[in-house]
Amino acid sequence: MTTVTENDRETWQAMALSAVRRVGRAPDDAKPVDVENLLATTTYDGLTVRPLYGPETEVPPPAPGMRTGGRPWRVRQRYLEPDPAALREDLAGGVTEVWLSGPAQDLLDEIDPGRIGVVLDGTGLEPLLEVARRHAVPATALTGNLGADPLAERARTGRPGDLDRLVRLAAACVAGLPGMRAVTVDATAYHDAGGSHADVLACSIASGVEYLRLLTGAGLEMPDAFGQLEFRYAVGADLFDSIAVLRAARRLWARVARECGAPVVQRQHAVTSSAMMTVLSPSSNIMRTTVACTAAAIGGADAVTVTPFDALLPERGEPGRRLARNVHAVLREEAHLHRVADPAAGSWYVEQHTADLAGRAWAVFREIEGAGGMSAAVDSGLVAGRLAVTRGRRAADLARRRPPIVGVSRYAEPGPVTLPDSGPGLFRGAEIFERLRARTAGARPAVLLAGLGRPAARTARVDFATDLFAVAGIETPVCDGRPEEVVAALIAAGTRVACLCGPDEAYADAERYARALSDAGAAGVWLAGRPAGHAGVTGYLFDGCDVVDVLERALKELDIP
Repeated sequence: MTTVTENDRETWQAMALSAVRRVGRAPDDAKPVDVENLLATTTYDGLTVRPLYGPETEVPPPAPGMRTGGRPWRVRQRYLEPDPAALREDLAGGVTEVWLSGPAQDLLDEIDPGRIGVVLDGTGLEPLLEVARRHAVPATALTGNLGADPLAERARTGRPGDLDRLVRLAAACVAGLPGMRAVTVDATAYHDAGGSHADVLACSIASGVEYLRLLTGAGLEMPDAFGQLEFRYAVGADLFDSIAVLRAARRLWARVARECGAPVVQRQHAVTSSAMMTVLSPSSNIMRTTVACTAAAIGGADAVTVTPFDALLPERGEPGRRLARNVHAVLREEAHLHRVADPAAGSWYVEQHTADLAGRAWAVFREIEGAGGMSAAVDSGLVAGRLAVTRGRRAADLARRRPPIVGVSRYAEPGPVTLPDSGPGLFRGAEIFERLRARTAGARPAVLLAGLGRPAARTARVDFATDLFAVAGIETPVCDGRPEEVVAALIAAGTRVACLCGPDEAYADAERYARALSDAGAAGVWLAGRPAGHAGVTGYLFDGCDVVDVLERALKELDIP
């Protein structure tokens, strides 16, 4: 292992400060030692993420239950529709378990449950047992999960779940189905609602604890009750965050098991996030889901589901399913990620982030327990309130393109938009931008970009404005010249909105241009740059501005309903 010395750190600090100064993010009196604070970020959980970690970080022993090297994760594909041809293609292409939701449970008749693991969405046991009888498969040979999670169902839809049914299913599995679990603690319900990582982890652990109380209260032994639970977590496009979530979840559940005196480990199912999927630029979903699957593999998930890149499109098909399967194949057969046990172990950043996240999640878990447990916290609105606060902060950040959504809020690709029904409880980050794009379908609105100053000096802001307006499908013809020439270009473009683009020194003439455009009937005159109080300018575009607000106002000025 390479040791980081103080000289190394001081050299890095000096070089980093120089880079930060070049982009205007450091005050004149900043010292090299200050750069780590300048570059630090704060998560939605209030945790500080530093730019540099070193050997001062305490590396704990791994939490029990980490997938051992050489044992691959299970490829668990989800089906929402009864498509036998798709099922057969997937099984031939490497899928080892099937996850059947809603109408897709008709596919049970197509499956040999003695060879393929089956995961259901809480619909019951009898259909699976009937298929097993037809295939002459003993109940003891069945593997999978029945997917009962009434608490997540209540949190997602507001409808009360059937806790008694969960107890009956768990008792049946313990009595005669050793390879089946009855319960999926589905933390994606809290992730999809916009919750922070600590909130998601805390809700999952609190749900698991409530189910333990319920099952042991119904007469199950503690190890049997633990054995009936599997946890489902969403993994997203932030590689290290997703790795830390899975590792922290395992650590938290190990703490619960230790308190209960049960030598059990958490079984994890990782699903690529539905909240990060986009309708626009669907091919960029391939990049996101590949990063998410990589995080699931490194984070030690026992089973992984990759959502096809075209999942939100009206016409889905074989290419999306094939690419989803191939992500697993590349990461297992070419990258060999399954051959290393806990690849992130020893990473100073990942270890510290895991510990910080686990500590914060445990504090939220104790808050939920103090409110009477997960059921009471859901009923009282405590859980919904916590999720809503973070969801609002996420929405405000996304509106400022932090982080940017490639192909949607940045580098937007042209194309039609058919917005899907997101379903209950899903906060999909791209949707607000896609709704703006849908409003301009077939209208071809335009904002004239008026270049001021030298061409080379204005290029950056012309490109910035072009990229920003393209988010809503607004075309941006470019012109330059004297004010009367810009007015003529505005009329020729058939638009009532213009945006001045140039270097700061060229904006000495901004008011003259704005007055000429307004006199010619322009409904809006924007300026690409920081607000500076130019008379006649109706709004400003700059890095970090509220892009959604800018586009809403521009569409109103363009008479787009």
